[in-house]
Amino acid sequence: CMQRVSHYRSGRVLHLHLRIPIDDKLCDLHVIAVYGVSSPMSSAAKRQLNADVHQTVAALLSTYSKHAVVVTGDINVASRDVDRHTGRQEQYDANRHALWRLLQSKGFVDCYVQAHPGRTDMTFKPNGKAVSRIDSTWANEDMLRWPGANGHPRSSICYVRTAAQLRPRAACNTILWSV
Repeated sequence: CMQRVSHYRSGRVLHLHLRIPIDDKLCDLHVIAVYGVSSPMSSAAKRQLNADVHQTVAALLSTYSKHAVVVTGDINVASRDVDRHTGRQEQYDANRHALWRLLQSKGFVDCYVQAHPGRTDMTFKPNGKAVSRIDSTWANEDMLRWPGANGHPRSSICYVRTAAQLRPRAACNTILWSV
């Protein structure tokens, strides 16, 4: 049951608080959807917006650190070299406000990487050309302990057809648990 929906930073961060009945008790789940800044170091305005998004997500993670949390979205940076078709990260991928850095520092797991070790599927495919995996879903330890997860998320990348191209969407980069 939906408890609360909040949005921050011009809609770039969306927080959903769900309360879900599991084994005769109500469990809180916090889903944080993020639309990261593209080329976040290319201008002063983008650097500031990137820092603001980072700060907002950090505050939410701190507030809900005792609950199951999933962070998902188009974060617009690659966390690993293999997440770029060139085999190396762009300079801005490793900026100090890159969301993957924050998530790793808080113990979050990249669900797709954990579910599919060694795979190098891309999520950004302009005009059908695989360029990068900049859409991702991350879960904290509390989420990985939920019934049905057993510490191992099942995650996938789905593709949906748009008017111009076949392109994956972060909303389809999903964690699946049976509860």
